[in-house]
Amino acid sequence: LFVLSVVAVFYAAFKDFFLQPAAQFELAIKSDADGKYKKAEKYYILASKSETGEIKRLSFYYLGLLYKKKDASLLKNYQKSEQYLKKSADLGLKQAQYELALLYHAGDKIPENIQKALLYMKMAVDQGFAPAEYVWAVWLERGLMGRIEGKKTLSYYEKAAQKGYLPAMKGLALIYKFGSSDVLPDAEKANYWYEKVSK
Repeated sequence: LFVLSVVAVFYAAFKDFFLQPAAQFELAIKSDADGKYKKAEKYYILASKSETGEIKRLSFYYLGLLYKKKDASLLKNYQKSEQYLKKSADLGLKQAQYELALLYHAGDKIPENIQKALLYMKMAVDQGFAPAEYVWAVWLERGLMGRIEGKKTLSYYEKAAQKGYLPAMKGLALIYKFGSSDVLPDAEKANYWYEKVSK
């Protein structure tokens, strides 16, 4: 009887460590959605120790997002956000590459680093991630990479718009309506994208 009670106490104290990483990750996601951020943090960290690539990189990614949530004030820590987003981004998760690039570009709570912002955004662009293609187009349009090239900018807007990404569709409609550095206005194409946006 004594042995059983010791086992029960041991299990109660360490049961989280016996959960499969997928179960730990599911608990983290649920806790996160319910606003139980400390609990979510605990389970994301446990799941991130998984040897399974997808669970590991997703756990790092969601930890990175958790540490910069507006309503998770007790946990808010942009240095930790950068650290975990970088771990996920370096494991190839395009969403993490995108978020990390935005963090470096903003330079709000961590030092601005345009080179790193460009590096990680390009990684996400190369994986065909529509939000990254859109931001890349915007950055090109603003001359972040040097000389503004309208046609090159247009190509990234089109890539994202073809995937149904609404901000890119709006951007295309405006470019075709007013033209840009080396893109002439095109009323037919402008109307086409305005119609797409309004659907």
